[in-house]
Amino acid sequence: MNWRLVIAVWVLAVAGGAAVWWLQSQVESTPERVGPHALIADTALPIDSLERIVIERPDEPTLIMIRDADGWVQSEPFRHPMDPFSVRQVAVAALQLMVSRRVESADLGPDGLAGLSLAPPEAVVTFEWADGARRVALGRLGVAGRAFVQLDDRDAVDLVVQELHDRVLATDPREWRSRRIFPRASVECPRIVIRAGGAETILEFDHRRWRMTAPVETR
Repeated sequence: MNWRLVIAVWVLAVAGGAAVWWLQSQVESTPERVGPHALIADTALPIDSLERIVIERPDEPTLIMIRDADGWVQSEPFRHPMDPFSVRQVAVAALQLMVSRRVESADLGPDGLAGLSLAPPEAVVTFEWADGARRVALGRLGVAGRAFVQLDDRDAVDLVVQELHDRVLATDPREWRSRRIFPRASVECPRIVIRAGGAETILEFDHRRWRMTAPVETR
């Protein structure tokens, strides 16, 4: 038996095993660098428990939406009922952010966060619930439908799909407002009275069509 050959095979096997173990330990220690993954886990942004969403954009009034007894309403810059589906889609877009690359702040180069439009950011979206909050700063668009974001106070920048950018920056938030003139009126409401100062307008439904009965009668 060639003992030198046997010893060489054993040495190679041990070295190979050690190399595999080292590679696995490196992957496990830096999971954020391996393959696409969600920026925010479902449990880290409880959509059904959200109470407040704040959107801040340069040179624009801060938009604040809160959930109260009437559902989602815009509280700032003025109060207005919101379409619940549209508001929910903002949070859904945040949960759909998939990271394709992460860059540590120290590796951003001479322009740092400013070079990615994150100092200041293009917009900041803050989701709040009873016992937590999540902040997403939106930077400039990249290529191939990607964009840069910074989550909370994380000392890193992520390259993600631009779903949230499209929802917040490319869509007019006025489109999220409820289009119902009388949001509290049910479909069976037979009469609506509108009082403004000393004037009174009355609308009545006769099971076929709506008619104005005051201050004048008309369809």
